[in-house]
Parts: sequence; C-alpha cells; structure tokens
Amino acid sequence: MHLFHFSNIKRNHHQGYLTWVLCLSLSLCVSLYSTQGQAKSSNDKRTPPISTETKLTALFLYQFSQFVTWPKPEEAELPAPTFNICIDENVALHLVLRKITAGESSNKKPISIHQSEEISNINQCQMIYFSNASEANLNLLYRLKYATEQQLQILTVTNDEEMLHKGTMIRLKKHGKRIRPQFNMRLINKTKIKISSKLMRISEEVDI
Repeated sequence: MHLFHFSNIKRNHHQGYLTWVLCLSLSLCVSLYSTQGQAKSSNDKRTPPISTETKLTALFLYQFSQFVTWPKPEEAELPAPTFNICIDENVALHLVLRKITAGESSNKKPISIHQSEEISNINQCQMIYFSNASEANLNLLYRLKYATEQQLQILTVTNDEEMLHKGTMIRLKKHGKRIRPQFNMRLINKTKIKISSKLMRISEEVDI
C-alpha cells in the first residue's frame, strides 16, 4: 500500500489538505523521513524513538498553523517576527515538528518551534501544545484561563482528555490508527481565532 510523503503535502496547500485527509481516512502512516533519514536516526542514540502518533500530531499542529487564522496584533503591540508554536517537554514531538516546519511560514511569518519553558513571555506563543496533565502544564493552562485579551488569542492543543476538560481548545483524539480533532467551540468563540471550514469538516465539536 502506498505511503503519502510529507514532501508532497508541503508542495501545495490545497493538494496537501486533500492528501492529509485521505491519509487519515485510510489510516495510513505519514512518512516524514526518507529511508536514509530513518537509518541515521536509528543509529543516533540521542534521538528518541518516533511513534506514528507523534508524527501525526506534528502534522496536525503544522496544518493548524495553515488552516487557522489569528487576529492581527493591536497597533500598540509589538508584533512578533516569527509564528511561534510552543510545546511542553515532549522531545520527540519537538524534533519532528522542527523538521516539518523548516522553511515554512504561517500568517506571513516564518514558523519557529519552542519548548514552553524557553519562552519568558507566554504572549509570544501563537499555539501551545500540552502532551499531558503534568503539574507544569496545568499551571500554565490555569494562567491562560485567567489571561489578558492578548493571551486569549493563543490556540491551546492537547491529546490528553483531562487537559481538554481543564480548558484546552482542541484535543487530538486517537481513533485506532487515526487521529481526529475535537474542537471546544465555546472556548474558541471567546477569541478572535478563526478555524477554517475545511478543518471543521473533519473534526468533532465538544461543549465542555
């Protein structure tokens, strides 16, 4: 059975969207690395093993950056020079997402990947991903729940059900070998963030 390669997805956004949906609907693994890249990674003891779920999660985060629109900063605010995706201590996801987004842009800004602890001012993040309901992640999410208007424009994503119930906007829910987004529209509608109708068609809405 044919595997869809990520290089084909990055070539054209419209084609990439169709390939992406087809890949998920057929439960196919997204191939993010060439055979040489995989061999190199397997010989590098410092590189953590990369699961299919991690690769799909990274692909979804990239696609969110392409099919979600963030509001323009107010005139009084200093706009960030990059589009920042911030993730927690998930090292494997961090590595895959850096590879996927290399040379890519979102909202006319180059994409930059950071670990949350590297960011001194959380307002610099356009998207934050939480792998689990750790104490550090819960504390950060609590801060965002009582945030300023600027912080309310941060898209929060998780794959953890508890974090969804605690107040993240999107959960990447696993269905067998597939992943399907769950959108908490009650929280998203409190912001000026706009979700593409293309994304909405392949998602579930939850009201928590």
